[in-house]
Amino acid sequence: MYCQLCAGYPDLGGPPQKTVPREFGTHKACLNVLLNSTQEFVNDLMTEMTGLFPDKYFHIGGSSCLVKSFFSFDIYKFYQAMK
Repeated sequence: MYCQLCAGYPDLGGPPQKTVPREFGTHKACLNVLLNSTQEFVNDLMTEMTGLFPDKYFHIGGSSCLVKSFFSFDIYKFYQAMK
């Protein structure tokens, strides 16, 4: 899901991509969860989706994001500061 979101909304993450990958596996595109705009977008998306699918659990994925891409947004510094 993240690659598709980053292709459609490049300001929510990176690195920039022009197309949605069609192959299975891990990809470089990753949402930057430190941005308020990304947090608001995901909150709005989850609010809409949980209204459509009111199950107890809702899987959003994330395993297809390369760890080094995720940490390229100073996530590690943020995480360390929160400890």
